[in-house]
Amino acid sequence: MGSVFALVLGVMQDAGMPHIACLCPHCRAGRNEYAACLALIDTRQTPAGVWLIDATPDIKHQINALAPWLGPHATRPHRLRQPHAIFLTHAHMGHIGGLPQLGPEGMFVRDLPLYAAAPLLDLLRQTPL
Repeated sequence: MGSVFALVLGVMQDAGMPHIACLCPHCRAGRNEYAACLALIDTRQTPAGVWLIDATPDIKHQINALAPWLGPHATRPHRLRQPHAIFLTHAHMGHIGGLPQLGPEGMFVRDLPLYAAAPLLDLLRQTPL
């Protein structure tokens, strides 16, 4: 029997860890911790439903971590299926910075629903990625 659960894909502030150009002891330790992101996964259906909360600059690592639930793309078997949708909480870099990686040069998603407050959606429509 399937279930619905949340999977934490990152807990760091917007830039993740290590920070760019930082030589502090924490960053020098080289821990790779990703920007805050959450996935909602519904395994009661096949294929599983997968929704992301925010599109962080670490999205390629976070999407790859979802491989067991996303499964292979229908026509590109070496690629993962795209999530069902992404919910964007606000316009900070750590919450929308991964969107360009979903375009043709990256994951090449098609008709991926984005849910956000109307002002944020308007901003994204006016800003070429």
